[in-house]
Amino acid sequence: MMMILLAAFTLASTSIVQAKVMSLPPLDREAASPQFLGQDIAYNGGPVISHVKVYAVFWGSKVSAETVSKIPAFYQAMVNSTYMDQLAEYGTRRNDVNGKAGTQQDIGRGTFGGTFTIVPVNASTKLNQAAIEQELEKQISMGTLPKPDADSMYMIHYPQGISISISFGAACSSWEADHEFYHSAQYGNIYYAMMPNCGGSFSKLTMASSHELAEAVTDPASPLEHAPIVFPAAWIRADGQEIGDVCAWQGATLALGATKYNVQKEWRNTTHDCGASSFIAQ
Repeated sequence: MMMILLAAFTLASTSIVQAKVMSLPPLDREAASPQFLGQDIAYNGGPVISHVKVYAVFWGSKVSAETVSKIPAFYQAMVNSTYMDQLAEYGTRRNDVNGKAGTQQDIGRGTFGGTFTIVPVNASTKLNQAAIEQELEKQISMGTLPKPDADSMYMIHYPQGISISISFGAACSSWEADHEFYHSAQYGNIYYAMMPNCGGSFSKLTMASSHELAEAVTDPASPLEHAPIVFPAAWIRADGQEIGDVCAWQGATLALGATKYNVQKEWRNTTHDCGASSFIAQ
């Protein structure tokens, strides 16, 4: 990753809130630590998302019309594609770096759970991570969003004019996309990604979305800033880079018939590189 970590927040309705180690930076990623160049991603004992169920969440009615109209088809294509097939190598039927048995999960293709436009209870245009997690909790409790299970992933898209600040900086200047989780006392682990509108093209959005979704599947619950890379972290390197960070902004194509989407390459331990440049959706 390029930017390091978010602080923990505590919600009245949750027991633990944890933040991810990495986020997608606005431009080229920072170079990996020299001692880790060429090294594979290690398994640290935590869970993965076996068959991701993606929910496209629109933060209010002013999300870009292009995003609203096009992103659902992209997610539907991505979760049922060879792009997801490549993640199978990051299953957890193995021992972790310390020799402890893994969570015995396989990774396969997922499903698209639909689109959901919320009317935020918090109408502020200036948000932080705690406010976003509180809003998620409220929207789930109100029934606006589906209740999560172990495979649920909320991909949250924001309109222009919403400012999101987290511990390592402001959206669109310090980062452009980020995946997170928190532990809800009522619903268990809730996995989500923040996808602010930074004024880029739809192709750039799909690349960022593929980066975050692949990382969420393979490392949904990494430890807090400055914490050792231990359980519940799953697939993450000792320098804090997940599978998308190692290959940040390296483009590939996902084809669904005549429609082609821009996605990002992901690190492959099996080939020790950033893998294929073309994928097929069904």
